[in-house]
Amino acid sequence: MIAHSFAPWGHVPHGALPLHREIMQSEFQRRLSELKEREYPSVCDQPWILLREFQFPEEFQLIEKTLSKPEIPERIKKQWIGGLFSQEDSNAMSMWFEILMYDWLQRRGMVEFPRVFPSTNTADFQFTPRKTIMPSQPIVIEAFILVNPAEEMAFLYNQCRIIDKLRNFLTGLHVPVVVHINQLSIFTRRTVPSRTLDSFLMHFEEFFWEFSENPYPSRNIFVFSSEYFTIKLQLEPRRITKTTWFGPMRTKWTSLDRISRKIRKKIRQHKNHLSQPFVLACFLSFQIEYSSEEMISVIQQGVSNSLSGILTFTSINTEPYIHATYFANPSAKFPIDPACWEI
Repeated sequence: MIAHSFAPWGHVPHGALPLHREIMQSEFQRRLSELKEREYPSVCDQPWILLREFQFPEEFQLIEKTLSKPEIPERIKKQWIGGLFSQEDSNAMSMWFEILMYDWLQRRGMVEFPRVFPSTNTADFQFTPRKTIMPSQPIVIEAFILVNPAEEMAFLYNQCRIIDKLRNFLTGLHVPVVVHINQLSIFTRRTVPSRTLDSFLMHFEEFFWEFSENPYPSRNIFVFSSEYFTIKLQLEPRRITKTTWFGPMRTKWTSLDRISRKIRKKIRQHKNHLSQPFVLACFLSFQIEYSSEEMISVIQQGVSNSLSGILTFTSINTEPYIHATYFANPSAKFPIDPACWEI
């Protein structure tokens, strides 16, 4: 049964590869050079991969190094390079994540690829961990991204506008309180209207004066809500002549329903892997932060016991350039030892 389950997977021996590492390296560099030689109306019109390479050149040195590894099949390298230079930013990001994901896994064990050409029903990797307490079958891993460039840009634009407005407002106040901006939660992808921001902030000054004169004996954290966002503030009365503020400590975008839908879709898509440990590796965001509590709630929203757990990734500025958190499915049919994700 196990042998049958793993039949589509295989490790290609070095001698079977027709391409030398220099050929694939030159293909990657050739495509990158072609993009750099083109003229673009503005920086924003450049392909995502070019902007990323400009911002994080060391990250692309790791990508080039990974593409030169002889154990990776030629067809996989072609697929990765083709995707990296796709005109669709989401395709480029997907291949970027797969390449970094392969490097991340290889630091922790043996990674194999499907023998058949990848399709929508074929997972990306089969992983045998080097470190594990409980013995188990190799783990089938499907990697995908949830980040949407347009949605992230809208989120970041709203975030900047709200924070700038709030900071400018607080800087001009002369209320004897210290304000800690603990959290900003944004619910919309549309631009928050300026009138909404202005009317929202108008209520703050009166409330701050009331609090400074009559502090609540057992409460100093308050949540202010609008239809577009909420702000959580912590207030401290002080003998000062000007309002002092800190933060925000955390900004988040509430879009957990979208994550849940994508995860359920991926599970339905990979029904052929339900007889072995199965993990979804999800790149969440470059900028947006999700808490452990939020991700656990996602797993509990109708995820079947066929899913062993979810690896969530975010971008970091040092090698290996992605950071993972593992969320185990408490009702998993094939539980996985969390130690297998350690180096």
